Amino acid sequence: MLASLAMPTPDLPSVAGATPVLAHSYDVAPQCRPLGSPPPTLPPAANGTDYGACAAGKCQVLVTGQADITASGLTFTASVTTSGVRVLQELSEMVLGVGGSGSFGYAGHMVTVRVTAVLEGKAVLDITTG
Repeated sequence: MLASLAMPTPDLPSVAGATPVLAHSYDVAPQCRPLGSPPPTLPPAANGTDYGACAAGKCQVLVTGQADITASGLTFTASVTTSGVRVLQELSEMVLGVGGSGSFGYAGHMVTVRVTAVLEGKAVLDITTG
């Protein structure tokens, strides 16, 4: 029976970060795939790039690079990074990885952004309000 598990120090990101070549390899490792396997693809976004669909309170959109989106009367900027999405809204900022979600707003006007997928400067976002 395992009572506890202690992570070694320094951890892998610290060790890799100490050498530029290892740091680069560590950063690209999640994108590696076996030779001959099909290239990864993004799932289709139900609303494509129609950010206006988010005004109704529920949408799934494709963001390439950066986009300004309005949902529940709140406008925010979604910027795609190499591993996720950065969401800026007035004085708040969230950095979300694939599968991550975050909310902002106020009572009766909450917006939740969930990152469904990220690939090569593009991301599929599920946006809901409530």
